[in-house]
Amino acid sequence: MDFKKMARECLHYVSVLIGKHGPRLAGTEACRACAQDIKDRLSASCDRVLMEGFEFNSGAFTGFMKILAVGYSVITAGAFLGGYWLIPAMLAYVVCNLSAVGGFVFYKRIFDPFYKKSRGWNVSGEILPKGETARQIVIAGHHDSANLFNYMVYLQKWYSVRIVTGLVFVFVPGFFVFAWGALHLAGYADPGFVTALRTALAVGLVMVLPFYFFVNKAAVPGAGDNLIATAILCRLAEVFGSPKKKGGRLSSTKLVFLSTDAEEEGLRGARAYVDAHREELLGVPTCVLNIDSLYSLGELRCLTSEINGFLKTSLPLAEDCRRIAEKLGYALSVVPIAFGGGGTDAAEFARIGVDATCILGLSTHYIREGMVYHTMGDTVDKIEPAIVEAVLKIVYHFILEKDAGPGAP
Repeated sequence: MDFKKMARECLHYVSVLIGKHGPRLAGTEACRACAQDIKDRLSASCDRVLMEGFEFNSGAFTGFMKILAVGYSVITAGAFLGGYWLIPAMLAYVVCNLSAVGGFVFYKRIFDPFYKKSRGWNVSGEILPKGETARQIVIAGHHDSANLFNYMVYLQKWYSVRIVTGLVFVFVPGFFVFAWGALHLAGYADPGFVTALRTALAVGLVMVLPFYFFVNKAAVPGAGDNLIATAILCRLAEVFGSPKKKGGRLSSTKLVFLSTDAEEEGLRGARAYVDAHREELLGVPTCVLNIDSLYSLGELRCLTSEINGFLKTSLPLAEDCRRIAEKLGYALSVVPIAFGGGGTDAAEFARIGVDATCILGLSTHYIREGMVYHTMGDTVDKIEPAIVEAVLKIVYHFILEKDAGPGAP
């Protein structure tokens, strides 16, 4: 099998989709039309293809950055005015915690009702085995692209410093304002740190107010994050589902090729798919290989955790990928996701107890100079053909090995 050719075909397909649909924010017509094209392609290879709509609240996931900027302004104003103005400052501090910790750190949907409803579209293609289904493998990616992150464009190497410093100002001085307010309501005199606290809050405005402009309204091309994953799963569907394939279909393994929407909206599409197909996912032994952000072969890795490290994913599955990669001559690291790295669609499957991992092709460490994802530089030329070839091989051999069963050579 010519995997180099297949990799070139995948990269070409990404170019075609971007050329036809451009950037694809979840909930837009461009994203829906892209999903339709993916469905049409899968239909040629799969036994059943679904294009399933779902509702989500657009902007809710990244909206916490604006909430922090506004909330911090209220905290600062309350601290300078003092007295009963500390009450709205205390409330603002609580809201900041709920939005940042609840919304981003743990991916809870606390403030979703305050954002407009949009409609996303998941696409899945299923290929049945020749015999009775003993297991199923889900190969997943996402076709929506992200908003441009302004912090990734300007002073990129200082990205982490700017974010962390701003968060420190929100939550440390903010805590002391909250404590001051509690003392005031209890009838105590103003504490001695008030002057220093006001000074710190004033200085912090320089770092926190720009959070309001963290997310740009513009969308990025999203070639590596993450149309290349969709291209790979479509090409593999043709390999395993084409009637011209020598040797026929798999013996006892059902394959599901899933391209989700709204991954960039906090994994909303993956959760919608899991909710709709929960019985199918849990009714037969299932494993999920999610593919996301493929750029560099030297950064090839599998994740053992998601959601900023708070949700464990399948270590055995990640080790299987590492072992197969090693047999094929590739170095694949098995690592937890870094705190602040967010999560991928694999998390939504892991939440319900399905074995899942994510194959990545970028560093999971703090963002540094030269990163292109979530920027206008996320174009096809930034993806190394070698990593596409590697992932095609790894997933292909993973599927064959699982279908052969334990003890097979």
